[in-house]
Order: sequence, then structure tokens, then C-alpha cells
Amino acid sequence: MLQVYTDLATLINIRPISKRNTMQNPRRSVPIDEVFVSRAPSNAPASTSEGAIVLSLVKQAAASPRVRMLTLFWLIGVFAMLWAPAPIHVTDEMKQVYEAKVVDAAHIENYQETYAAYVDAEEAVADAQVWFWRFRPEHKAVVDERQAAATHARAKLNHLEDVREAKMREAKAYVGLWSDYGLNEARTRFWAAFESGNRSLSDFESTGMIPSLTHLIPGKVFASRQTFWQMVFSVLQSREENIISLIFHWAFVALINFTFGLIGSLFYFTVSLVSMVFTYNPDPLSAAAFVGLALLGAVAVVASYLVGIYAMAASGVYVVGKLAAQSARIQYDQQRATPAHLRQRPHYE
Repeated sequence: MLQVYTDLATLINIRPISKRNTMQNPRRSVPIDEVFVSRAPSNAPASTSEGAIVLSLVKQAAASPRVRMLTLFWLIGVFAMLWAPAPIHVTDEMKQVYEAKVVDAAHIENYQETYAAYVDAEEAVADAQVWFWRFRPEHKAVVDERQAAATHARAKLNHLEDVREAKMREAKAYVGLWSDYGLNEARTRFWAAFESGNRSLSDFESTGMIPSLTHLIPGKVFASRQTFWQMVFSVLQSREENIISLIFHWAFVALINFTFGLIGSLFYFTVSLVSMVFTYNPDPLSAAAFVGLALLGAVAVVASYLVGIYAMAASGVYVVGKLAAQSARIQYDQQRATPAHLRQRPHYE
């Protein structure tokens, strides 16, 4: 019984003391930012540095056989497209013979007269095509007569162009696809596609190296123009006041345009390369090897350019994110340094 009374007395003494202590030390209301925001001291060492993380990722990638194989192909492609010498050396005598054949192909007898006659015939047809000439028998007869003359002139011109093309094939076959001329022509076609036709490929027609291609090529200039105009329209149409989000939008649009533009230039270069290879009359195995190596070089150069662009964009986003985090931390420190009664006091107009 004595033990029971002692336990009751102990419980009675403890409860009032706890209540009295609670009344003396009331619970303090904690601001919400102190509850949910836990910030490590600024001078505390980081557990894992960013450099160590990047170095670890690089080591893991270098240890992968697939990454090593891709790197090897990339190096081979870049070297082949930019610096590789021609396997077939063209001597001075071969160069003189080749240039003589090219000059002979460029100066076809009666070519200029035939071309001028064809142009005049087409202009005569256009002059005869008056309003509703298809439903006016007298004008339709004139158009049909002139069209027949234009068709005959076109046939004569096509014959001369076939002769010139055959002579050019003979000249190119003389030096070979793997000569300096073949490699330089392939590289010229690639950079023309890559730069999106800063000048037409018809500028090279006088040299006999590249046939006339007058339409533009998708590539870097195309992407730059598309990005510029999309930036202009986004500025005119956007009501966004945050300049950072607008810059991010521009960067994203530029990345998309450059990506699709350069990938499109690869497709165009592929078609142009295949048509060029046939002009040298190579054997099938040599042609397949040349096309494969040229496409590998084109993909390697375009991939290098795109990786560089994406790396620049990622570094820019990283820097902006770091600056935003630092600004938020400084603002948070300033708010904590301000007394609570000043932060929470009501504002009266």
C-alpha cells in the first residue's frame, strides 16, 4: 500500500511541474521559411565537388567499349573530311592532261550557238502564248509550231550537253576518284551543303568540278535565318516580361533550327555525293568505300558542331542557374537578417 501511495504522489508532483514549466516557457511560433528551408553553412565543405562528378562521368564513359568505338570512328571521320591526303598522287603531267580534257569539255563546238537558239525558241513560244491561246485556234497553231522548233532546239542542246558530260567523265576517270580532285570536290560539296549555299554551286561550273545546282541547300545559314525571324516574331508577339525566359526560348529555338538544318544538309550532301561519284566511273567497291568514308566524315563534322552548340547552351544554362541560386541565397540571408517584427508588420497605404 505504501508503494502505491508513493507512486500516486510522484504522478501528482510531476504533472503540475510539467504544466508550470509549459506556462513559463510558451512555444514559440516558427516562421515557415525556418521550418522548410534548411541551409548548410556557407563555409561548410561540399561532400562531393562538381569537378569530381564530371571526372567520374568521363572515366566511366572512357571505360565503355561502345564509347571508345564511337570516338575512334569520330576521329577517323574528322581526319578524313578535314586533313586526309589523297591516296592517289596526281603528277604534273597528269594534271596537264586533266586540265586539257576539262578545257576540251568546256568548249564544245557550236554549243553557244545552240544554246542561244534554244533560248530564242523558248522566248518565241512565250510570246505566242497570249490570253486563252488554247481556245483560240489561230494562236494555238502558232504556239504548236514554235513549240516544235523549241523542242528540236532542246534536243540538239541535250546532245551537246551529253557530249560535254561524257568528256568530263573521261577527264575525271583519268585522275581517279581517290585523287586530289575527287577529294576536293567531295569536300567542296560538303561545305556548300553545310553553309547552306552562301554561293550557288554553279559558281564552280567553269572549273568543270561541280554541276550546276541553283536551289539553296539546307544548312547553317538556313538555321540562322529561321532563328532570326522566329526571334523577331517572338519579340513582337510575346508579352513575357521575364528576359531570362525569353533568352531561354531563343536558345531552344536556335538549337532546334541548327539541329534540323544540319541534319537536312547531311541528306542533301548524300544525294549530291552519290551523283558526283558516278561522274568518275569508279568500280563498285571503290565507289562504296569512298561514299562510306565521305559520309562518315560529314557525320563526324556535323556531330562535332552540334555537340559544341549544345555544350555552349548547357554551360549557359548552368551559369544562369548558379547566378539565380546565388541571388536567391543572398535574398534569403537578407530576409533572415531583418528582425521578425519588421518583416511581418502590416503595411498601410
